Amino acid sequence: MIENPYLPSPAKIIEIIEETPDIKTFKLELEREISFTPGQFLEIYCYGVGEMPISISSSPLEKKNVEISVKKVGKVSSLLHEAEVGDIVGVRGPYGNGFPLDIILGRDAVLIGGGIGLAPLRSLIKYLLETGFISRNKLYLLYGARSPRDVVFKNEIEKWLNIDEKNFRVYLTVDSTESEEWNHEIGFVNSLVDKLKPELKKLNNPVAIICGPPIMIKFVVKDLLKMKWNEARIFFSLERVMKCGIGKCGHCAIGDKYVCIDGPVFSYKEMASNLEFIEG
Repeated sequence: MIENPYLPSPAKIIEIIEETPDIKTFKLELEREISFTPGQFLEIYCYGVGEMPISISSSPLEKKNVEISVKKVGKVSSLLHEAEVGDIVGVRGPYGNGFPLDIILGRDAVLIGGGIGLAPLRSLIKYLLETGFISRNKLYLLYGARSPRDVVFKNEIEKWLNIDEKNFRVYLTVDSTESEEWNHEIGFVNSLVDKLKPELKKLNNPVAIICGPPIMIKFVVKDLLKMKWNEARIFFSLERVMKCGIGKCGHCAIGDKYVCIDGPVFSYKEMASNLEFIEG
């Protein structure tokens, strides 16, 4: 019998963490173990409403219980935000190509994230820390959010900041602080790239991984290109309306590429001719 690729498997919600006013992390107990690469996504189905693609935010070394971090933006995500521990959701996947571990391992890495874009990067960071990457290479995290209260994974970021390892650097910024206490930078994420330019230029054959809104990707990529960063080692995860997750519906087509199967991770060199938002 041919397995129906659209049929989700049940998964139980076993933990819910409120990250920000509109972002929650859900730990799911899967029916069976899965193998995935950081940067891949799942199709999460809320029975009776529909499904949506969501990046996996947990380590790939944890195969039975996975975590997804969800921003409340539409019908499916809104219903998911109303879920409680013990509720059942449907899961398909993992899908997509994930981050290029074969290129990342063995060279210094700069991870640049904005808002909920830190979710797939968290999966990658956890994997790199768990496998001893920083004992051999430098790892930089540059992360920005709208305000201090919009920073996701606050407890985990605090732990990362306290890791006593010169090869792991974490830099944070927010657009504005309002009246909230904040001990880090104020400004957009690309301002961190500019500030750290002398350091970044000294890195060993570095690779850049960017996750966040298109406008953030646009300016960060421009800054990296001005630094003469190797175009084949600038990667970004593209947010595009995806539906089926398996390249059949065409909702996520960019030129001759399908974000759900050819991506969601692409190199600048690979996609430069199709990325109109990078120009302008």
